Amino acid sequence: MNTIKVVSKQTNSNDLNGLKIMVGNLKDSMNTLSDHLSTRIDSLESNSAKTFEKVVDRKIETAMKKERNIVHKEMKNLESKVTKDIEQLKVDVKKDFQSVKNEISSLKDCCQEPMIRPEARAENNKRNNAIIRNLAESENENLFNKVSGLLKDGLRLKNISMHSVERKRSFREGKPGLVIVKFQNAQDKRKVMEVKKTFREARNYREVFIENDLPKAEMMLNANLRHIVNTIGKDKLEIWGSRIHTKRNDNESRERTDLSRQLYEQRGRRHEQNTSSNVRDSYRRENEPRDTDNFRQSTHRGGFRNGRHY
Repeated sequence: MNTIKVVSKQTNSNDLNGLKIMVGNLKDSMNTLSDHLSTRIDSLESNSAKTFEKVVDRKIETAMKKERNIVHKEMKNLESKVTKDIEQLKVDVKKDFQSVKNEISSLKDCCQEPMIRPEARAENNKRNNAIIRNLAESENENLFNKVSGLLKDGLRLKNISMHSVERKRSFREGKPGLVIVKFQNAQDKRKVMEVKKTFREARNYREVFIENDLPKAEMMLNANLRHIVNTIGKDKLEIWGSRIHTKRNDNESRERTDLSRQLYEQRGRRHEQNTSSNVRDSYRRENEPRDTDNFRQSTHRGGFRNGRHY
């Protein structure tokens, strides 16, 4: 019994020592493992921090580059728009300045020119106008074509330019309203007025008359003159423009015209002779030698020589 107990105690002592050794080895292994884990964790932390910093820096740089591109593009568009607005503003200011300059120039011209009476202005506006009387009137008429046909067929005129044609309302029943024609220029009107008597030879326009578009006062004066001539008698009086003259036969009119032409030619020749004589006298005075003593004496006396005061 005692022997069994001693053996049992030795066995337990050996197991305990082995267990202690194993625990010590396990402790060393755990310490080593802990050191390795700590080193690994430190390495991972260091590497992950650097990697994270690089990733964050890369993301930030990419975002900033994108924003810079966007801002640069917007600034470029804004600069282009501002440049266009400035150019347009320059053009508008230049136009306004030119308009103001033209207005100032027109005001300056108006101030420098003499004031024109309304009557004179109206007369200038009617300078290229003519009045057509007794031209047949119809509904829905093309007045422009009708007047053009009148000039071509009745007066045998071509290439007459008209600016406007207007028919006035007639207050007399059965009588067509008069037509006011405004020609493009005075030459066309003069051509028409020179051959207006041709209407007498045209069957369709025998009753048509063309006359100048005169101011109202002058028209009333001519109407009164016509009334006077019609009352006294057409065989005694006649109207020349705005004047009443005693009617003469053709021989008297021809003799009067020839006499007027002769007087005009005589005045012209006399004027030419006087002009040439004055030129010769002036040339002779400038080139002939002067008497110095007489010139001094006349100058001292304050006398006259050759019509001049010295």
